[in-house]
Amino acid sequence: MSELILDIESKLREYMPSLINLLGDKSFGWNNINKIVRNSHEQRVTEYNRIQHDSRIADKRLILEANLYDVILSARNGDESAIKLFSFLIYCYKT
Repeated sequence: MSELILDIESKLREYMPSLINLLGDKSFGWNNINKIVRNSHEQRVTEYNRIQHDSRIADKRLILEANLYDVILSARNGDESAIKLFSFLIYCYKT
């Protein structure tokens, strides 16, 4: 599995600048956040592959809880429900 390259801070600056403004000038562990999201993604891929290759499992769907990064990517890809949720989140974080 190729390693997922993440830059959560730049995505938030681009898509939710008001959230970044709320954080202010405080030092934030972006590398750690990138690592956490990357590990979560790798676990999801591993679980998905396990389900797809296990002949005892009839229902091959993998149900996941979306994180903020998922919502940003889905909205960027045109998913209407993600766009609505993302618009609501932007509204909530406006200062």
